Amino acid sequence: MPLAPPGPQVLHFGDYALDLQSGELIRQGNRFPLPDQPFRILTLLLRQPGSVVTREDLRREIWRDDTFVDFEHGLNAAVKRLRAMLGDSATAPRFIETLPRRGYRFIGDLAPVPETLDPSVPAEAAPARRTRVRAAWAGGILLLVVALGAVLLRQPARSVRAANLIRLTSTSGLNADPALSPDGRLLAYASDRAGSGGLDIWVQPVGAGEPLQLTSDPADEAEPSFSPDGSEIVFSRHNSGLYVVGALGGTARLIARAEWARTPRFSPDGHWIAYWTGFPATVVAGGIPGALASISVVQSNGGPPLVLRPQLASARYPIWSPDGGRILFLGEENTDNKLFDWYVLRREGGDLVKTGAAQQIAAAGLVAGPPIPGSWSASRKSVVFSTNEADSSNLWEIPISPNTGHVTGNPRRLTFSTAIERSPAVAISGQIAFSSVVENVDIWRVPVDERTGIATGPLERVTDNPASDRLRSVSFDGKTMAFISSRAKADEVWVRDIPSGRERQVTHGGADDATLSPDGARIVFSKVEAGARSLSIMSAEGGPSSPVCADCSIPADWSPDCRHVLLGKGLPSRLIVHDLTTGEETDLTAHPTWNLHQAHFSNDAQWVAFHTTNSPNVRQVYATRAVAGRSTVPREWVPIVTDHGCHPSWSADGSLVYHFSFRDGAFCPWVQRIDPATKRPMGPPRAVLHLHNPRLRATTGAAATNDIQAGYFYFTATEATGNIWMLDDRRD
Repeated sequence: MPLAPPGPQVLHFGDYALDLQSGELIRQGNRFPLPDQPFRILTLLLRQPGSVVTREDLRREIWRDDTFVDFEHGLNAAVKRLRAMLGDSATAPRFIETLPRRGYRFIGDLAPVPETLDPSVPAEAAPARRTRVRAAWAGGILLLVVALGAVLLRQPARSVRAANLIRLTSTSGLNADPALSPDGRLLAYASDRAGSGGLDIWVQPVGAGEPLQLTSDPADEAEPSFSPDGSEIVFSRHNSGLYVVGALGGTARLIARAEWARTPRFSPDGHWIAYWTGFPATVVAGGIPGALASISVVQSNGGPPLVLRPQLASARYPIWSPDGGRILFLGEENTDNKLFDWYVLRREGGDLVKTGAAQQIAAAGLVAGPPIPGSWSASRKSVVFSTNEADSSNLWEIPISPNTGHVTGNPRRLTFSTAIERSPAVAISGQIAFSSVVENVDIWRVPVDERTGIATGPLERVTDNPASDRLRSVSFDGKTMAFISSRAKADEVWVRDIPSGRERQVTHGGADDATLSPDGARIVFSKVEAGARSLSIMSAEGGPSSPVCADCSIPADWSPDCRHVLLGKGLPSRLIVHDLTTGEETDLTAHPTWNLHQAHFSNDAQWVAFHTTNSPNVRQVYATRAVAGRSTVPREWVPIVTDHGCHPSWSADGSLVYHFSFRDGAFCPWVQRIDPATKRPMGPPRAVLHLHNPRLRATTGAAATNDIQAGYFYFTATEATGNIWMLDDRRD
């Protein structure tokens, strides 16, 4: 028996509306895609307005298949994020009431759906037949959700009007790197939904149907792309190479062996696969062998790869022209200055053309990073790309002539959400699949062996908040931590008592950096007003602050005796020591062209470690004696990390230097043993732990701050979740 018509698909409450079809929150005509878990929680609450939805109900309905995320943390974080998007409060709720240890209840006004059924119309513009939630509404909503039951897990393909967003996956994990089959019927993507902690390749119908797992290797498998006939999928396997597997299953076969092979794409005739090797454009990787990127092509049935060698410093993200005769890619003119543009060349490697896209895209205000080309679409007559902002990014397209390779118009925005949207893939029909990612920045720690510096136990979460929490420093006894957080809608200094978990906000006028005294009693923090930076000092308990200096730069560290503060000052920067009692400043060291960052005293106050910005593409770690007096000659420094390293921290006895590096292809914490007397490196560096899990990384929106105190390595990390959406803006 066929189901009855599902009824309205947009629910209005307060000054908001929830579009059950697209998963978007609507306010005053503006649409905001909800992250998966908040969307499903809100839908379940609206299913039973006025009634309690228990924590067990939420576990059973939303977290039943998730083996990675701790349920209590995941639920608390998702509800906090939902409240933040609704402007709601746990202490004075308008919509979501908390029943301690039991669950949640929707207490808002739920309005009848306007007759227009147009989700772009604000609720207040509808007929004013709004009533208080009644039991009859509860029954009506329950029938509605039963009829729409499949909406929570997948969105069916349907004839849609222009600019419709459709959710294609709905899990609480990470789903990324979408690919659409040429006919738009199949979706392939990378996902951790198997629960193993890594990424595998999955495929599912764009309409109704169960997802099928195609791969299960322990290494991350990602970046799938369909062959022109839709029968095969090429993908990359971390630290291994490129593989091809049948679109509906089978044994994957190796096509090209390469340690860092990325974004493989079939040519339109199916005979070739283009890909690139090396590190992403935003990565600072000078000094790491093989990090500078190059593009290659290989026959789709295997064979020796052909490395294309345009006269450029690096080349990344190749995509094919609609006729398959050319390859467009992101090219780097100068690694020291990181100057990028899109270029086009023939498959054989000749006739290099600079498109001019970078200038046009920058003119549109997109200057946060190099634009990543996603697909060159014949039906759209443009290249679809994603921007590279950290907090939010959208999809755009820009017309490029397939004949000349030059830009022929201005970029056009395709999506307008506040989410992080990446990896657009375009079907022949013009439909665009993309990943919408939610990133949450928190502070984590791991116990380490004090002799070797290697992790000895599991990761532990220290802060747990939907806002961005970034570590600054921990007291010597490991009991007090200072961090910068956006919880108050602006960056402020917060302090956490680690044993009890009690947290308090200590600044209220803004702060962009801070450092906690070794005894945990005082904080020096900086803020920028009217373009000028100033430093102030205050008690870690809060209260009034006093100025330290008005022309200082970022506060770096305290001396162990808590009498001096180490500061960076000027550009190129120099390191100075500021006496908190007298206000006297003395130069410690400097360089005529390099910037010096993240300086830290050793615990015996005899040495200072710091990392250098030799160029936009080079980071190295040095140590110098903590003796006041002008020093501008690099030979007075002891080199500790010369391939790639940043954000150094000392072990308590001064025999180890912790730092972050990309040397293994991911941004991981490393430790270098050094001679206690001379500070010269002894032996190769070793990884403290490997942060290769796609759900938790020490990069992407998180500064690589770290500290080592009381047997723990503390650091800032980014946790990512995401789902796949499809934009269908075809015009009938």
